[in-house]
Amino acid sequence: MTLSLLTSASSAKFLHEIRMIATDMDGALTKFRKFTPNLLQAFEEFRKAEISIGIGPDDRQAGCRRIVNYLPIDGAIAENGGL
Repeated sequence: MTLSLLTSASSAKFLHEIRMIATDMDGALTKFRKFTPNLLQAFEEFRKAEISIGIGPDDRQAGCRRIVNYLPIDGAIAENGGL
């Protein structure tokens, strides 16, 4: 999977319609269980566009807190949706 930055005029036009992005993390956002610089930059672009970001990592509550504190995201879903 290759991430590309949303810098074109057409992307900017499209971004204002998005309010939130929610995604699985493991395998979808990580490459060999590591965050790439392109992913972090894409998250920053979403934040600038005022798009909320939520992830669902394969982790328990404590691990999710660390991830939320590390990444520029708004929250995570843990404990099979309980938190």
